[in-house]
Amino acid sequence: MSEPRSVPRRSGLLQDRSRRTREQLIKAALDLWTERGFEEGIEHTRVDEIVEAAGVTKGTFYFHFSSKEEVLLEVGFAAATVVVDEAEGCLERGRTLDYSMSKVIKGLADQVRNVPPAAVGRAVAEFRRRPPDALPKGRPRIADGFEMLYESAMGRHEIEAKVDARELAEMTEAVLLSTLLDWVRNGVDMKKTMQRRAKLLVQGVRDRSSA
Repeated sequence: MSEPRSVPRRSGLLQDRSRRTREQLIKAALDLWTERGFEEGIEHTRVDEIVEAAGVTKGTFYFHFSSKEEVLLEVGFAAATVVVDEAEGCLERGRTLDYSMSKVIKGLADQVRNVPPAAVGRAVAEFRRRPPDALPKGRPRIADGFEMLYESAMGRHEIEAKVDARELAEMTEAVLLSTLLDWVRNGVDMKKTMQRRAKLLVQGVRDRSSA
């Protein structure tokens, strides 16, 4: 009778091991690129060196990633996961849009600060280089979390339903990514600047709706 229960448990263990391996590869790549400088480190670092630092095989690397550049995308996916999780938490608690945006952006800023700024800059560039339909399927985007917030806000009439929630969410994502680049290049206050710019965007929508 215990055998059926062992199958999902074994599956869960394999998933945990796969996640840990993926994290090892990401850390090894970021450490090497940071040491060598992101301007040339990515191009000059071989996959063989990444897998040696991570303690795995080359085949394992290509099981998780199709190229070195895909490792950079993981920086963005990790940040997007935080955004989506924070947004879901705010919706479950019935928070207002303004409170939720502030909370979500704080979570995003806290996550990004754990990554070398140069890695953030290259990750943003990699996301901008690829059209949305060229990104791996099923992975979160920053826009996904904000779309949930905007749809909920429309249902509560915090924003007029005339606005397309997805379009507004993608505009918000673009503003936040630009702010991250300003943080990397010019040292702006990341959290405050993201919150201010996102608030201005939403206020513009509100002003247009009330005009």
